[in-house]
Amino acid sequence: KEPYVPEFIRNVEKKTGGTERGNAYHKIMELTAYRNIASKEELQQVFEEIIESGKMLKEQVELLSIPKLMKFYESPLAQRMQEAHARKQLYREQPFLRGMDVSEVYHKLYQEKETILIQGIIDAFFEEEDGIVLVDYKTDRIENGEALVNRYKEQIVQYAQALEALKNKKVKEKILYSFHLNEIICV
Repeated sequence: KEPYVPEFIRNVEKKTGGTERGNAYHKIMELTAYRNIASKEELQQVFEEIIESGKMLKEQVELLSIPKLMKFYESPLAQRMQEAHARKQLYREQPFLRGMDVSEVYHKLYQEKETILIQGIIDAFFEEEDGIVLVDYKTDRIENGEALVNRYKEQIVQYAQALEALKNKKVKEKILYSFHLNEIICV
């Protein structure tokens, strides 16, 4: 008799497409973005700890690029996130649910006053003295930052509005971090 293997594990074994890679990057960032990881060897050790703890599967970790992750950990954004974590002002994987007028989302299609619910998960945000910095990780294979902004601007605006309502503070920066481009992109 074969042992039972949960569906989510079978799916990881079967597929290694863009969605699975994106999920792996989001999970590793949830677990490590606040850490000061200074070398590839140190990152490899972190991978081993995460696999041993059961927080990620080995197959998920194998989807990650060490050089791409090291570019992030060496970035000014990572430094700011580490500083915010030290102040206990870094938040990761923040779910939200927000009601808004349907005409705000579908400008030309609906004129009636009807409320719809928008829900999402904010990858990360942190507070600084003069406001909140919203961070969204992207793994899209895309030509440049402008194309990424065009694709995700509306999503980021919705996330910023939800965050401002949740925290009652201004979002001063909206950042996309592209692992494909190894770039911090301001929206």
